[in-house]
Amino acid sequence: FKFFFNLTIPNLVMKNILVSILLCAFVSSTIQAQWQWQNPKNPASLRNLGDVHFVGSQKGWAVGNGGTITKTNDGGATWHVLNSGTTIGFNAVHFTDTLHGCVVGLQGVILTTSDGGTSWSIQYGPGDPWLVSVNFADAQTGWIAGENGTILKTTDCGSTWNAQSSGTSETLYRNYFVNNQTGYSVGVSGTFLKTSNGGTTWTSLSSGTTKDLNWVHFIDSQTGWIVGGDYSTFNDYSYIAKTTDGGNTWTEQASSVNYPLNSVVFTSAQKGLALCGFNILKTTDGGNNWTVSTPTSQFLWALTFGDSLNGYGVGELNQIYRTTDGGASWVDHYNLVSFKSVSIVNEQVAYVVGENSISKTTDQGQTWIPHWIDSVNSLNSVWFVD
Repeated sequence: FKFFFNLTIPNLVMKNILVSILLCAFVSSTIQAQWQWQNPKNPASLRNLGDVHFVGSQKGWAVGNGGTITKTNDGGATWHVLNSGTTIGFNAVHFTDTLHGCVVGLQGVILTTSDGGTSWSIQYGPGDPWLVSVNFADAQTGWIAGENGTILKTTDCGSTWNAQSSGTSETLYRNYFVNNQTGYSVGVSGTFLKTSNGGTTWTSLSSGTTKDLNWVHFIDSQTGWIVGGDYSTFNDYSYIAKTTDGGNTWTEQASSVNYPLNSVVFTSAQKGLALCGFNILKTTDGGNNWTVSTPTSQFLWALTFGDSLNGYGVGELNQIYRTTDGGASWVDHYNLVSFKSVSIVNEQVAYVVGENSISKTTDQGQTWIPHWIDSVNSLNSVWFVD
């Protein structure tokens, strides 16, 4: 009996190409037909990715719930899962170079690495607040933002963190520093904060809205964009605004969509992209006009560019979209677990195991039900007798 199955799919499949391995399996004589399952989508990886960061165009890291950290060394052609040492959900990741990085998430968790993610040191922020954002201005200096107005600062590459007074109790969703002195933070109810002294003091400025702000991005100390919207109705309001005076005043721009915006990145003063649920928006005139460039199959949360051409968007069900032409076109990928073994029960039912997961199909591989085993890093073999 010959059975074709996609066992060596890289963690992030970059192209919809069949990758098959011929397996010989002993199965019940009741099986009469051959199975050929092509490119099963998300058979064992239903965890969501919340953030992604690249250093250059080749090396990148994506993080999500369940302690998920994945890494690519070849621009996203292949990905592998890193051992984070925890099952706590992650919200944000930032690397200062190819070796030194930081990941933050729920319960105040802070992970740092000095070897590209092979090993991680874990610590917790004071009071264990949910931490939502991490951003470094240089190799040593970085900031974390989170719930209850939490802002933490490090000056030793993340070895230690000290609390700063943000002046607000609102949850902060995103920090962005253009240098080690000038930075911005945005959050709930239109909160917009600015510092000009490395966070020693933070000043609250008007953002022009009372809606939640999810992301902030500056291309220099004067020019930047903020995005957000109203999640209470989810189809009521989106907000995007631009500043040319360092955040002192904001001019609202028309986004062409009616859903909240999750992320925004500009690769130049004119070219920018934003995420809006199931859409990637694009502008070529500094945000004066936005158009939907790519509809997506999953809800996307975060966007990053390693350079002016290579960008990535991540979101639900470990979805990753990649562009290599500055956002003119995008290719969607699925984050799939590398499987080690398969057991076929009958013409409809089969099981596969791999990286801390067991997945089952009852429809010849069209859909899969995953079961995660967080206490085990890798499962190597599976066999069912019925």
